[in-house]
Amino acid sequence: MVKNKECPVKDLADKAIICTNEEYHADRTAISSSGLRTIFQQSPAHFKYYQDNPKPPTPDMRIGTYTHSAILEPHIFAQSVVIDVGSRAAKAFKDAVEKHPNKLVMLTCEHEQAIKIRDAVFGHFSARNLLRDGMNEQSYFWTDPETGVKCKFRPDSIHPQKIGIDLKTCLSAKKHEFSNSIGKYRYDMQAAFYLEGLSQITGEQFSDFTFIVAEREAPYEVATFRLNDADLKRGLRDVKEALRLYAKCLEADMWPGYPQEIQPISAPRWLWNGE
Repeated sequence: MVKNKECPVKDLADKAIICTNEEYHADRTAISSSGLRTIFQQSPAHFKYYQDNPKPPTPDMRIGTYTHSAILEPHIFAQSVVIDVGSRAAKAFKDAVEKHPNKLVMLTCEHEQAIKIRDAVFGHFSARNLLRDGMNEQSYFWTDPETGVKCKFRPDSIHPQKIGIDLKTCLSAKKHEFSNSIGKYRYDMQAAFYLEGLSQITGEQFSDFTFIVAEREAPYEVATFRLNDADLKRGLRDVKEALRLYAKCLEADMWPGYPQEIQPISAPRWLWNGE
């Protein structure tokens, strides 16, 4: 149990596994939120393929990684290598990657973009207050009590008032746009998974999750959103369903895709509007 119920973050520091972001993602003994969402939204076959054949990061994913480092791990970001080339295909960039395998190698324009997003986040009142006292980028592992599945998560930040925090970069931080993103990418499942992990690790109830959403283009506007309880409840329900399916696949070492039989299908409902 947590020694200080008002501020469990202090105890969470002792429970964290010390590892780099790269080491965390390389660990295949435990399943993450993204893995469970792939199983739930696509299929176990998709999860297994992506696990065995990792996708290279897209430009947007790289900016997200750099921005997270600039905001949440400034001591790491300060060690970044910045080179003045306009393309990742340039020989200078490839040489820098080979010369500095353990550092962030960035284009000058990427560095400038990450700095502008970082400054926008810390210039936003609620975002700044959420991150000011948080514990950032710690890795945790736990075992799901129902299935016995080993789980892992690396929350962007944990506020002392038992608030899980996730930083997202996107094209638009408008409320309705990010609401659509929650549905498309099942961020409700991610939030519920993180809170479940924190609750399991500490023995305390974590039930509050907030997103910090930063636009990656000028004027780099920022918004913060607290996910409502009904969405968290649905997200946890779907997480548990995905965990049960994953446990069965793991035990049988069988990773099914879509159904083999012919399925009935209908045109989308919007096609019938007005008829």
